Amino acid sequence: MHFSRALHTCLLLLGAAASQSPAQSADAGAPDPIELLSRLRADVQWERESLLLAEVTLDREIDAVALGLKGSSVFVGIVAGPFTGASKHWILELATNSQSQDGLCGSQKGARLQLEKLSIPEDAPKGCDQAEVARECRRWRQTAQLVYLAAARGSKGINLGDGKCDSFHIYFDPVRQEPTWSRL
Repeated sequence: MHFSRALHTCLLLLGAAASQSPAQSADAGAPDPIELLSRLRADVQWERESLLLAEVTLDREIDAVALGLKGSSVFVGIVAGPFTGASKHWILELATNSQSQDGLCGSQKGARLQLEKLSIPEDAPKGCDQAEVARECRRWRQTAQLVYLAAARGSKGINLGDGKCDSFHIYFDPVRQEPTWSRL
């Protein structure tokens, strides 16, 4: 096959970019997200094989998500991209406790992270027709609109499950600027 010089250069660049993983395409001097999480919480065993790279903080940058284990707790670490020593980060801690709505039902060894379609609970906060909760309702509607737009751009949510009971659906709240979760 014969390609023009410009097309050949473009194909070479595309091939080089496609052959790199997202972690490789970051700045060569940038810290590894697992190393960043380990510095922040050295007491937690961060699982390198759980590392997911996707746009989850709704800022159009690739972020890192990883699973951590300690005692009877499971941690979800989120590092905002681009990865630097000063990257914003969030760490959620969830217990393994089948008696509680905010815990996994199985053992922490069964915990798994995966990316999912970005969504938030569809039910508005209770009492949104009453004046005293109007501020919370406006915040919820604003969050829902921003999350919907981010999902249309390809942003992802995070699913933490253990196969024993309902998964945690984790999404980044763009109004509060922090991750939050729900269970169905």
